[in-house]
Amino acid sequence: KIDGDGEYFGITNIGTNPTVKDNRSISVETNIFDYEGDLYGKNITVSLMKFVREERKFDSVEALKNRINEDIAFVREMTTDKNILTVGAL
Repeated sequence: KIDGDGEYFGITNIGTNPTVKDNRSISVETNIFDYEGDLYGKNITVSLMKFVREERKFDSVEALKNRINEDIAFVREMTTDKNILTVGAL
């Protein structure tokens, strides 16, 4: 939810970003699907629904980008299935 209103699907990474960083600092990044606007200063609530894959180090940033695009396509397909739109169904 964004500012307690409007729900959007997206994909979240929680991890150390091993392909682009060489440290153990954990970050959380969420790509919100189909939202246009400025999110600065807004309260965002993220609910995790399904584990997609383990984090791993890719050989290149390009390979990482390709895999992220595959992950996004997978989640978009999953969330357009009318039987999967509820948290309990995932």
